[in-house]
Amino acid sequence: MAFIHSVCSKIGFAFHPTNQSIEAGIDGFIEIRDTETERATNCILQVQSKAESGKFTAETDSGFEFLCEAKDIDHWMTGNTPIILVVSRPMTNEGYWINVREWFSDPTRRCERRIQFNKTANRFDESCKAALANLGVLTDAGFYFAPVPNRESLHSNLLPVSSISSHIYRAETAHKRLGNIWQWARENETQLPSEWYLSGDQLISIHDLREDPWPRICERGTVERDDASEWSLSDDPERQRQFVRLLNQCLKEKLRPHGIRFHSMTKRYYFLPPQFSLKTRTYPYRSLLKHTSRDVFRAYRNKKDASRVAYYRHSAFEGRFFRFDDDWFLEITPTYFFTYDGRNMSQFDGELLKGVKRLENNLAVLGQVVMWTELLTKPADLYVTDYPYLRFDPQLTFDFPYGVDDSDWRNRESEASKESLEGEAEFGRLFK
Repeated sequence: MAFIHSVCSKIGFAFHPTNQSIEAGIDGFIEIRDTETERATNCILQVQSKAESGKFTAETDSGFEFLCEAKDIDHWMTGNTPIILVVSRPMTNEGYWINVREWFSDPTRRCERRIQFNKTANRFDESCKAALANLGVLTDAGFYFAPVPNRESLHSNLLPVSSISSHIYRAETAHKRLGNIWQWARENETQLPSEWYLSGDQLISIHDLREDPWPRICERGTVERDDASEWSLSDDPERQRQFVRLLNQCLKEKLRPHGIRFHSMTKRYYFLPPQFSLKTRTYPYRSLLKHTSRDVFRAYRNKKDASRVAYYRHSAFEGRFFRFDDDWFLEITPTYFFTYDGRNMSQFDGELLKGVKRLENNLAVLGQVVMWTELLTKPADLYVTDYPYLRFDPQLTFDFPYGVDDSDWRNRESEASKESLEGEAEFGRLFK
């Protein structure tokens, strides 16, 4: 009881023990207070305390079990006040808590009478303040608890476009389909860049259509040259869509020397496997703190037959261009692409992607954004030449005066959501 009182004092809540001579399944009450204003909320949590001096049942480094008495459970499940069970080991100054009504709302659990404690998620210390407040205070009570007083750096997934092609060219062409132009290029053994498209009877490109090989594809006398700013700053929605289409073509060409391709159906840019090989491909880069690397292409074996590959996972991203005021940005959304042979999309791509997305946390996504940012912004080197038609500045970052308690977000997930994630844990280990 002294341990519970100590933790509540550190949190800023008041703990009131009950009459210990009456064994009624409740040992005290926690009164929730706003620690910023020192205002009492008139909201309480009932507390049942269980203390141990030795090891907990089935204890490991990450958790343990606790078997409840049937009469206690019956008592907890009645009444109109939230009840928490605090299992502590005062000798080592550690305690763990659980919302017993939520836990035993499952008939199977109630029948088993057994609670599984996680030593990280269920820790009873200063970190559980917000979770206790959310449990005890009614959502419509009008109380506001101040954010955690620590600063955070927010990293945007927007990359500012620093420079683009200076001009855009237009010319009439007799070719009506893209396939016809690519077929002509193959038949004439002509290498064409990708930064162009057809719009009606016009060919639009960032390349000077008066220079070879373009006069053999379009009519040289109809070539018109526009300043790129006329397109990038236009308020005409159609002209903006045309400009974004050119930006996307430039992005594909910029990524090509890095062994990255675009999948038109899923709109994802993804790493190819190493040339002439299906071995793991690792990409080194500078993270926010140090030099590191990431497996951007990797095979995953069949669980029943390790000699067979179940699928290949490619690091990928979805890229969309947006204009804010007069500036353009590339939005990077990290994702993955799954193939059955290193090239062609797996028929299970959607299910695999859904599974890994559910299990990824904020840091994992941030790490991928940082990787893609470095790849798109790093200068030319001995292996990759500078791409002159589209350049980016590093991602935008902001200092924020308040932090977000990530553990509070996890604790507020519905029990059904938690069980769903736990059920996919075996599936999710494939991606770690």
